Amino acid sequence: MRKSLSVTFVLTALGLSLLLSVVALADQLGARSLVDHADAVYAPHGKDPSAGLLYGTLHLVAGLGAVLWVLALRSVWAGGRWARALVVTAAVVVVLLALVLLTSREYDEQIWPLRWGVLALLPALAGLPAVAVRAPRGVSATPAAPRTTASSTGRTS
Repeated sequence: MRKSLSVTFVLTALGLSLLLSVVALADQLGARSLVDHADAVYAPHGKDPSAGLLYGTLHLVAGLGAVLWVLALRSVWAGGRWARALVVTAAVVVVLLALVLLTSREYDEQIWPLRWGVLALLPALAGLPAVAVRAPRGVSATPAAPRTTASSTGRTS
């Protein structure tokens, strides 16, 4: 993989994962639009939604995504042979978590508004192109092992 371009994609994904948590924290401390939405869903059924559970879930999704993107970033940065697999794994897990937010329903209503699921999905969309970046022809993605010669192995002629 071309290291600099792949690193850029993965760093963007990491940043977007952290953005989800920052936006959730801003909403939690300010407008509380997520709680207002949950109140509208649960109040007709006599239920009181837990703000901590709602925001905690968003922070968990963001945190897990960030950890996975950091692992992928370390592998991409080092040029490891598992870099592509880690990027794909991070993207798949992030997509699955975003799908949970996008599809969770109770009382025939969506638990999380669409914007939270989309915010959770953005890191995968940003990071996945790192898989498609390939090294130029004739250039290995990982450094070649040094060659040994008879003189470097300590043998005498």
